[in-house]
Amino acid sequence: MPLNRFILGLVAASVVTTDARNTISPHTTNTRGARKSILSELTTNFRRGHEEEHLRELEAELRPMYVTMRKNEHGSVGFAQARYAMHRLFVEQHGWTIAGLEPWGDSAEDSSTPSDALMKWMPRYLVNAVEQLLGTHGVSLRELAVLAATFEDLIHKEAAGRLEELYDLLNLPTSGRIGAADSQKVIMYYTAMYTSGGNTTVRTVEDIAHRKAGLDTRTVRWLTDVRHQIMERESQCDAASGECDKLDFPSATRVVEEIGEKYGPFNDGLCQDLKSTLMRSEANQAGMVPLSHFYAEGVKGSWNFSETTDYLRELGAMDEESSSVIIPNYVSSRPNCLSASTIYMVCCRNECEGKLAHLEKKLATSSAVPARIIELIEALLAPQKLSQALIEGLTALALQDDGWVSLHSRGFANWMHQVYPRDCPRPHTPGSTMGPQTPDEWLKEDAAKPEASLVSKEELDEAHKVNKIVDAEVDHDSLMV
Repeated sequence: MPLNRFILGLVAASVVTTDARNTISPHTTNTRGARKSILSELTTNFRRGHEEEHLRELEAELRPMYVTMRKNEHGSVGFAQARYAMHRLFVEQHGWTIAGLEPWGDSAEDSSTPSDALMKWMPRYLVNAVEQLLGTHGVSLRELAVLAATFEDLIHKEAAGRLEELYDLLNLPTSGRIGAADSQKVIMYYTAMYTSGGNTTVRTVEDIAHRKAGLDTRTVRWLTDVRHQIMERESQCDAASGECDKLDFPSATRVVEEIGEKYGPFNDGLCQDLKSTLMRSEANQAGMVPLSHFYAEGVKGSWNFSETTDYLRELGAMDEESSSVIIPNYVSSRPNCLSASTIYMVCCRNECEGKLAHLEKKLATSSAVPARIIELIEALLAPQKLSQALIEGLTALALQDDGWVSLHSRGFANWMHQVYPRDCPRPHTPGSTMGPQTPDEWLKEDAAKPEASLVSKEELDEAHKVNKIVDAEVDHDSLMV
């Protein structure tokens, strides 16, 4: 399904009015004027209306990546490139992995995805209207920015709807301000719902209150800071007393929007703890954790490392040759994501994308000669230098394309993994269908397999015993030396 087929669906989905003057005709012609007019109409239907400054900010964020992508004859990018750009933007800014934008491929040039992922939350008739609107000309930078704003608008509307449901559940008025205690309560309860990860048992006030009791001190302090920042930004604090604790519904909506946008970066600390835990269990190779160490850490540590080898293989986090877990592949995999929304998950960031963004800004082109890439990478590695083997590997890669290396190719992604084995995921096997899945999804799709997605407690205990024996033998050998 070309990107053109889902742009209108996403953007038009943000139009909540049923007024005929505000609907999008599926028979609009593919002229430059029509496209510009429709994009303008769509942005004015955003919940906050047309925000030109915000669209320009999004364009600025997307531009370095956009200019390095291969264009069609119209100077635009196609579905794979646009989806890849959107995924990177939202993961980098908010930690959001949006349904339908997940990285089933490993690069902008290998980024196919089932259209069903988008259809789960988009009306069919809106998707079908896209080709009539945009034809096959691809997506310009401006249209990509509007698409990004559309995702944000849909997500904000979902947050506002959840908040309104919570107000009803707590019998709070949506007109006027509520007291300080209720203001704190509603934000805490909303966060409890948000972090429940789609838990179907969190449905009543009692359920939410129980979940809220599990919020740690760090999270509570962060929520208080977010609330005060929004109140100050919205000039809602009392001028005389400086009190910023009483919210009206619009301000509470801004707070929950901010929670959604900032929770990913706030949660980065946990992602770093996960990565550090795995790194402590490395053996002889950076970025690799032997399975016995992996399961042993799952028994004795604070992280529940219990995925089966088959499930790890499906996630693309298993190195068959060494029977090890690949750290960056595992950290950014689906089991470590929070299903905070019907539209997106909050996942750990792919640290390699920051390095790729640096190259894109410096090079401003889709391809570069090996010497220039080596110069930029060694500047990041300083004072370390690339090994001769890595330099020869990049040179060999360039020989496959007349001396040039494509920044968004599978080959370059694999080379970056070799340079940064702890930060850059290893690309999946060509032709595989590996992608982010939950254990339930994996079992449902492959129910014929007798293995579960998680190993049993007995198997974990056995792995822990084996690992202790190995460690003891290593200690003994070191003493003998």
